[in-house]
Amino acid sequence: MRISFNWLKDLINLPSKITVNDVADKLTMGGFEVEEINNTSISLRDIIIVRINEVSDFLNRRYSKLYVVYDGTKNINVISKDYNLKHGDFVAFAGVGYKLPNGVIVNKNIIEGVLSSGVFLSEKELGFSLHNKNVFVLNSIMSNDKIIVGDKLLKALKIDDVFITLNITPNRSDALSHIGIARELAALFNIPINFGVLNSVISNKNVKHRVNLKIRNTESCSRYAFKIIENVKIKESPTWLKARLLACGIRPINNVVDITNFVMLESGQPLHAFDLDKIKETKSSINIEVRNSYKDEKLNKVIGSK
Repeated sequence: MRISFNWLKDLINLPSKITVNDVADKLTMGGFEVEEINNTSISLRDIIIVRINEVSDFLNRRYSKLYVVYDGTKNINVISKDYNLKHGDFVAFAGVGYKLPNGVIVNKNIIEGVLSSGVFLSEKELGFSLHNKNVFVLNSIMSNDKIIVGDKLLKALKIDDVFITLNITPNRSDALSHIGIARELAALFNIPINFGVLNSVISNKNVKHRVNLKIRNTESCSRYAFKIIENVKIKESPTWLKARLLACGIRPINNVVDITNFVMLESGQPLHAFDLDKIKETKSSINIEVRNSYKDEKLNKVIGSK
């Protein structure tokens, strides 16, 4: 179980003097095996935010631009095929010598007599997205007066984090979540917690006429709860959420899948989101059946099978 130190600090009032090593020591004395303490953000530590000051065509190449960017102390030339950036944009930048997550080292390049000393990075190259290959533009967060040109990306996104890997024994399933570990630490340090009861919006609509739920094996599953949420737009999750999932070893997919994984990591409650339009319909309603698998049943045949 990978536990985020920043996430814990969101859930309990840890005094500033308490370090991640102090937390690990307390957990060890509390009966939890600490396997590792590491910073998974090391590969992003030298990424900074730069401002684009000038944009010009590069030697009449249709899809190449010469950008002059400011890193807080000096101007830098960057030749890039990303032609959608404009004057005043704030972007993620890696300078000469930086080792990209894919292992490539950024070098100086002289292209037709012009020196290029760095590269712009996309969310995919940073590991925040599987698909978004566009340069990561940070205009929206630069309205924060605490963030300035030249700041580290990790600081700006508040994702500079340290992780504790715990070996949770089978009898402590209550500790398979950030809230579970936060409760333990609150007791061990004798400090208050920050999380309370979630006030969810309850609809008066009766969903039973739309979904026919059947639990075939009540010994293995005594309760199954569901809620219908409509008018959901599938899109990418915000960067902070994707970064938190990636750091905990879970690949971001989209906002619906990601929030179910986020809730699982935080509360320990497994969730699954179904597309209501794709669940098998019967004459009376739509079926969700909870049961053990049949002999030799394959996963890709579960929906619509016997």
